[in-house]
Amino acid sequence: MRMLITHFGPVSQVLPATALFKPILKRYPDAQITFVVRDEYKYIFQFIKNIKVISKTDLMGLESSFHVLINLYPQFNHKDFSAITIDEPLGFGFTNKCDEDDPFYDLFLDYFSKGNDDYKNLNIFQAYFLLSSIKWKGEGYNLGYHPKAKMKKGETTGIAVANYNLRDYVSDNIELPNNKIINIPYKRNLLKRMDEINKCKRVVTDDLTTLHLSLYLRKHVYFLKTFPIKERLEMFGSGEILEIPRTLF
Repeated sequence: MRMLITHFGPVSQVLPATALFKPILKRYPDAQITFVVRDEYKYIFQFIKNIKVISKTDLMGLESSFHVLINLYPQFNHKDFSAITIDEPLGFGFTNKCDEDDPFYDLFLDYFSKGNDDYKNLNIFQAYFLLSSIKWKGEGYNLGYHPKAKMKKGETTGIAVANYNLRDYVSDNIELPNNKIINIPYKRNLLKRMDEINKCKRVVTDDLTTLHLSLYLRKHVYFLKTFPIKERLEMFGSGEILEIPRTLF
């Protein structure tokens, strides 16, 4: 079975979608999965086993047929992929645009925007599994990347916070071993950022992407919530979400 999974959203939303791969392959051992993301994110997912990762540009030039499409982000213009044929589409509609006639458009609005009672208790993993017609059983990220840097000895805490006011908040409100605190340098390349994160046992951050990467690496995370987040975060019992007073940012 040839399966196409697409997600053209921001990387902070794409990372949790990788949890789908192992359950799908367990259910369909013969599945040949092609995962499509934005061009600038392709390198991040190249280490996932048994998954072919291509970019949106690659897909636009592809002439092929797939038994199943699972589209995890509403913006999917089928006119851009006229050479692709799909037998069974799942997820957000395989249409020219996501319009009011698409039932999954309502799900997207309810879950990510309106906070409808039917969906507001779902985390982003459960939402993706729901779109894929699979039950989520606690599966987490699947990136396949093993950082080059090893964790430092002791209780090292990495700080990945850009706002200096928040740095003061961290020192005043979170009990951390002061002699083992390091700053995690900002790395645009996410593989290199994982290398830096992996040096630490715990991470303090206000960045969603860094949060997901830290949880993938099984770090204890203090997430400083400074802005409204549409999806409910899943910390896998390895972190805390701290609501930050608006006066600090």
